[in-house]
Amino acid sequence: MELLFSLGLSAFLALVAIYKKALTYFATLIAFLSSVVITYCGGIPAFLVLAMTFIGTLVADKVSIGRKEQIFDSTNEKHGRRDTIQILCNVGVATGAILLYEIFKDEKFFWVYASVMASSLADSMASEIGVLTKGKTFDLRTGKVVERGMSGGVSVLGLQASFVGALTIALITMSFDFSILGLGIVTFCGWFGAFIDSLLGALFQVKYRCFICQKLTEKRIHCKHETIYQSGIRWLNNDAVNLCNNIITFFISLSILIFLY
Repeated sequence: MELLFSLGLSAFLALVAIYKKALTYFATLIAFLSSVVITYCGGIPAFLVLAMTFIGTLVADKVSIGRKEQIFDSTNEKHGRRDTIQILCNVGVATGAILLYEIFKDEKFFWVYASVMASSLADSMASEIGVLTKGKTFDLRTGKVVERGMSGGVSVLGLQASFVGALTIALITMSFDFSILGLGIVTFCGWFGAFIDSLLGALFQVKYRCFICQKLTEKRIHCKHETIYQSGIRWLNNDAVNLCNNIITFFISLSILIFLY
């Protein structure tokens, strides 16, 4: 019965993804399988955390989409429908955390799962909402003003949006078994994880420069010409940064929980 329940809820979420054209078809299959595991191991609370992360990302993505498409098309390697690699990098670590929760029956791993998902939503909201800022966006490495949408850039609006995303997941997590400590840990780890994502993007993510328009970009092809390597680790693209961020959030939240418990 639990398996059938997990399959039903996960199928519903997959149908929403297909209807909204949010994922590629194979990415939808991977997301469906991850959702089944998460829901089966973590129950309704885990599913609601996953669903809110997905829905929150969709809502943020639809806010002034025309403006964001123009910005992301210029700077970001990927935008629009998420592919298989993006799903694995964004959900894989959280799925591992919920499996550990099922194996050890230790509440700490559920909070770790929630923290990683909070980081994912916080990062998405910072990226999707932050590009709409009317203020300046600063590079965390140099402190210089950079183009909105560039990985490693932060703005006041983006930081506020990431905090709201992390807090939302924390509130859902604690609505079934409320704990001020848990609320604080999940919110902090989610928000801090999104900040770490930006820091990794600024320090290590590969960036290129278009020799036609001279813009800094994540794309190998810009203005219909191959771009020139500018900085960062060549293999560390945005997907790899997201995966690293989730792993770091996993260990930070687990360390905090072990220390406080």
